[in-house]
Amino acid sequence: MATPNERFKDVRIACGKTQEQWSDVVGITREGISSIESGRRKVTEKHLKALKQFAEKPINVDYIKTGEGSMFYDVGRNVQIQAFANSVMKMKDDAFVKKFAYALSKLDEKDWIALEKIIRKLSEGD
Repeated sequence: MATPNERFKDVRIACGKTQEQWSDVVGITREGISSIESGRRKVTEKHLKALKQFAEKPINVDYIKTGEGSMFYDVGRNVQIQAFANSVMKMKDDAFVKKFAYALSKLDEKDWIALEKIIRKLSEGD
């Protein structure tokens, strides 16, 4: 059975993050992430609390602790959008995601219709 440290790493990989990116999420250095993943350092409640705030995916921290349940919670669309919006608000103003969200916020109804057509065109054949 996997350890909390191994599940911590599995969650990071499932989220598509490097150790450097994950260090920003957890609030420790990349070396700290490496130490956790290699078993030299324990996963703490502070780390788990930071992961609960991760907006890109709703992480089930009980999975990291015990290995029980799913890695991620299945949440509704509105909850996920709200969590994403909250995380964007915490980003630095020059972060790409925040600049992109701001650009989207300026679209009017005609722009949204045009954007939807582009997205549908790009996703044809999937």
